[in-house]
Amino acid sequence: MLPKMVSLWPLTLICFLAFSVSITHSKTLKRDVKALNEIKASLGWRVVYAWIGDDPCGDGDLPPWSGVTCSTQGDYRVVTELEVYAVSIIGPFPIALTNLLDLTRLSLVNTNLDQVRCP
Repeated sequence: MLPKMVSLWPLTLICFLAFSVSITHSKTLKRDVKALNEIKASLGWRVVYAWIGDDPCGDGDLPPWSGVTCSTQGDYRVVTELEVYAVSIIGPFPIALTNLLDLTRLSLVNTNLDQVRCP
């Protein structure tokens, strides 16, 4: 019985590695990347220091953007949570937020919402 268990080990390892590679190479849905880049542009310098790289969910070399939480759905990652904190939001709130269709949690911590003007 032992030789059969040993012969299954390489197959198990190969399956695990293939699964791991597919998870790490999944890309963030373009719709979500575009929405977060529009939010980033509208908030300006207040988030630029924390939002670096091309992929808000992280690309392997860089971590996810600060305050952005993603989940894997099929072959893609989607933004499910967004936390914007200590930002003085002045002017219209970024309408691009409505394009994050899988967003389940929005946290606006220590923001000055009394200064927000809705379009």
